[in-house]
Amino acid sequence: MIIASLKLDLYLPGSVSLKNKRRLIKSLQDKMKNKFNLAVAETDKMDNKQQAVLAAVSVSNSGKYLEKMFAQVINLVDEMAGIELMKSEINYH
Repeated sequence: MIIASLKLDLYLPGSVSLKNKRRLIKSLQDKMKNKFNLAVAETDKMDNKQQAVLAAVSVSNSGKYLEKMFAQVINLVDEMAGIELMKSEINYH
């Protein structure tokens, strides 16, 4: 069994309020949960209206499957309007 985590450092250039940030982040979290069945949470920079850190976790018997899935998650983030991916980090446990 392999546990993998994905950390995403995000920049939200058009966000002018925490309410706007919550809307963008909630939309992204919902897409990640629904499309990839991930456990997702905002883990840092919660009071910063233009930055966010999300963490996602998944479990599988295949490391290659997790690697491919996280690559698709990163592509999803890149395609989201109003959100820029600054850094991503994958860890296997």
